[in-house]
Amino acid sequence: MGCQLGVRQGLLTSTTGGASWTYHGLYPAKAYKAVNRSIADSFWYDEEEDILYSHNAGSFDGCGIWIMEEPSVEKIFQVRSPAQTLSGGAVNYSMWDRLMYTHSNNNITSMLYTTPQGRLCVQWSTGSAWSETWGTTSGPMTVIIGFTEPEPPKIPLRAKRINISRSRTSASDLSVVFDNKGGRLTPEKSDSEHPMLLWVNNEIQIEQGYGQNLARTFSGLIDSSQPRHSPGNAEIEVVARDFYKLALDQTITTEEGYHTVIFNDVALENQFRQLALMAGFEGDKIITEPTGIKATKEYSQETYADAFQVLCEEAFFESFCDEYGRLYYLRQQERGEELDPKHIFTEGVDIVRLDYDLDDEDLYYKVIVYGRTDPEEGEEAEVISAEADYAPRDYYNVLKQKVMQIHSDADTVEKCQEIADRAVALMLSKPRRVDFAAIGIPWLQVGDRIQVLETTSGISEIYRIDDMDITQETDSLLMTIGCHHYGYMPAPEE
Repeated sequence: MGCQLGVRQGLLTSTTGGASWTYHGLYPAKAYKAVNRSIADSFWYDEEEDILYSHNAGSFDGCGIWIMEEPSVEKIFQVRSPAQTLSGGAVNYSMWDRLMYTHSNNNITSMLYTTPQGRLCVQWSTGSAWSETWGTTSGPMTVIIGFTEPEPPKIPLRAKRINISRSRTSASDLSVVFDNKGGRLTPEKSDSEHPMLLWVNNEIQIEQGYGQNLARTFSGLIDSSQPRHSPGNAEIEVVARDFYKLALDQTITTEEGYHTVIFNDVALENQFRQLALMAGFEGDKIITEPTGIKATKEYSQETYADAFQVLCEEAFFESFCDEYGRLYYLRQQERGEELDPKHIFTEGVDIVRLDYDLDDEDLYYKVIVYGRTDPEEGEEAEVISAEADYAPRDYYNVLKQKVMQIHSDADTVEKCQEIADRAVALMLSKPRRVDFAAIGIPWLQVGDRIQVLETTSGISEIYRIDDMDITQETDSLLMTIGCHHYGYMPAPEE
C-alpha cells in the first residue's frame, strides 16, 4: 500500500470524550471529529493517496485502526436527517476496512507516529490494550502497522532474456539479461542512464505477455548485478529472488537486538504474522488462515524461514510469496470441489513434451498423530493419539506396515484427529504427477488448476501447479510446469 504518513512533520494533540491523543510526526491535511462520545474518533487524510485513516478507542465495537479509500463525507457518516450537520452524524464503519483492533479504557494516553521506514506505530502508555495479533496485555504496548511510503516511480526496461523459476517450496528465482551498451545500466557507473538502479536489494518487477496483454510474473529483491562484455556485445544480468528472501537471509531479531523470541500459548498463525512483521513484510501483504492450534514455542538463533518451516510442519500449512510480493501462510491444498481449470493444455496444440509419473513414495497405509494433554497443576501430562487411514491404500497396494507417525503439540484427541485427517487428505494428490513443456501462458500462477489432455498417458484430469519455469527470448515464450493430480472433471450432463 503506497501511502505516506507524515510528509509534513509536526505535533497535534487533541482531547475527545475524556481520551487524550497525541500524534507525533504526523500533520494531517484535513481532520474530522465525531461528537458521538461513545467513541473517541480521530481522522486524518492523505491528499496524495486520497485515503482516510481513523484511530479510535473507547467502545469495543468501533475501536481500532481503520482505512477508507476514496473517502467522502457521505461515506464517513450516516446522516440522521437532512437538517443535521456533519458533526451530528454517527460513524458508519461499514464503509471502512479494519486493519487492527484496539481496546482501552477512557483515560488511556496514546501516541500515533511513523517510523523512519514509513510504518505507522500506535503506542499505549497506560491502561490495558488488546489486538487480534498479540492477545491481551497490560501496561505500555506498541503495535506497528505495516504501511509503507509511496512506491518510487517505475522505470521500464526491455529485457533480452528472462528466466523465472517459481515454486511453493522455496523462493522464486529470476535471471534477466538487459542490453548494456556503453554501460547504460551499470549500477556504479556515474554517467549511466540509471545509476544504482540495478543495485542489490532494490525491488524488481517483471511483466510478461503478448503485445499489450501483460501479466505480473515476478516481484522480488535483487541478489546480484553482473555486467559483462565481449566483442560486439555488452550485457548485464540481474539475479533476484522473490520477497521470501527477507525470511531466508535474515536472522530473527527483536527491536532490542536479541535473537530469541518466545511465544506462550499463541496461535500458530499469529506467531507467523508477528515473525513476518519482524522480518520486514508489510502488514497488509501477510495473508494467513487460522490453524486451530495454539502452542508455546521458542525461536533462537535461526532465520525467519526456519521458523516458518516449523510452523508449516506443525499445521500442515505452506508458506510462500506470490508474484505481487504477498506472503501466505495457508492450509496445504487438498483435492477440492472447485474444478474449473484456468487453462486447458492439449497435445498437438500447446504441449511440447510431457512426462507422467505414478509413485507411492509419499503414500502411507495410515497416519498416527501423538500429542500430550495440558495437565492441571500437580498432575502429569498424558500421551494421547488419533489415527486416520489412507482410503485408496488397497488400490495403490500400499505396504501395510508403512505408517506415518507425527509428534505434535496438540493437547486434545480432537486436535490430533484433525491433524491426522489433514495428513491423509494431502496424500490423495501425491501418487500422480505430470511434468510438461508448453507454449508460455504468463498469467498462470503456481497453485492454479489446469486440465491436461494427452493420449499416450491417457490423462484428462484436473491438475494443480506446483512449480513452473518461464523462459522468454526476443521471439519465444516457453514454460515448463510441474503439477499434481487435483480432481476429475465431472461427467457431462445428459
